[in-house]
Amino acid sequence: NGSISVEVSPQHIHAGDVLHIAKGPMSVISLETEAMGTVTLIEHEPTVMQTAYGLLSDLITVLQQRKSP
Repeated sequence: NGSISVEVSPQHIHAGDVLHIAKGPMSVISLETEAMGTVTLIEHEPTVMQTAYGLLSDLITVLQQRKSP
């Protein structure tokens, strides 16, 4: 049916998990891809401006996708 489902919530991760690298103010995202396998991005010491930009960008994307046929 073309729908996409996502979930964002706190999760317990084990010490061997790649996401466990985050210590202090860090953002980590790990994506599973078909072409490149696992791709992990790490942002060191994000600022309030970066967080606000990310939120605004996500909201704009959601609104644009809702307008698309």
